[in-house]
Amino acid sequence: MHTLKEVRVNTKQFGLVLVTVFIAGLLGGVAASTLFPRPSRIAKVLKAERFEVVDKDGKPRALLGVLGTGEPGLQLYDQDENGRVDLSLKPSGRPGLELSDRNARVRAAFGYTEIVVPDTGKIEQRQISSVVLFDQEGKVLWHVP
Repeated sequence: MHTLKEVRVNTKQFGLVLVTVFIAGLLGGVAASTLFPRPSRIAKVLKAERFEVVDKDGKPRALLGVLGTGEPGLQLYDQDENGRVDLSLKPSGRPGLELSDRNARVRAAFGYTEIVVPDTGKIEQRQISSVVLFDQEGKVLWHVP
């Protein structure tokens, strides 16, 4: 059986161990936060050449970045990875928005666009203020100006 004196010593030892563990944890936390600081939750600037949004299967659904032409743009894709929306600056620096059907044919173009005339193969450049609608074969249905 333990005497009362032994119990008091054990209580003092337990208190000393408890204080030691607390101080060690506190010092470890301070050292870890100093050596491995957490990044800010809100970045003031985030830089990248491109950002991709993918669906749950990893298929690209949106892209924001520098496109193959070297110009900035935003592209949206359908579930089959076909480009359906293209908002970009063209190589000339002029803005354009193109909406495409499931077969990747441009059906509407807003702003600057270059149209290949099917009969001649000639490239027709449309103004920034233009709107052009196309049929399923790519022929112009309507345009302004």
